[in-house]
Amino acid sequence: MKFDKWGKPMRKWESMSKPTEKQLAKWKINRKKWVKALRSKKYKQGTGELKSVDNEYCCLGVLCDIIGMKARKVSDGYTYFGNDYQIAPPSACQAVGLVDQHGTYNTTIHDADCLTNDNDEGKTFKQIADIIEKEPIGLFRDYVK
Repeated sequence: MKFDKWGKPMRKWESMSKPTEKQLAKWKINRKKWVKALRSKKYKQGTGELKSVDNEYCCLGVLCDIIGMKARKVSDGYTYFGNDYQIAPPSACQAVGLVDQHGTYNTTIHDADCLTNDNDEGKTFKQIADIIEKEPIGLFRDYVK
């Protein structure tokens, strides 16, 4: 099992079957919307959560917003999309075909990169959009055999 930088287990989708042509087309459209939103300067970048009370977003929070997920603030002070405030909910991942809720890519036995870490460690939304456009191995389900 893999763990994120906060020590929480990273979930992979139960079904990793080859996607249909219809799924692939939907994913490509939603990815283009996501990349466009990241480059738009509409969203202020934040760290540590999908969306802060100050309306700052993680790159995965932008994804949640552009696919129409409703954010809700709860008494613990965090803004949730679905049941999550730090990682992308399954429905957001399924909208673009992400393999996991952190946006993990370039995985090796000893290391992996992920969009949540890229965001929280200082990469700009433009740099993250560039990564998404390059579709690195492991980020999206398109390449499942």
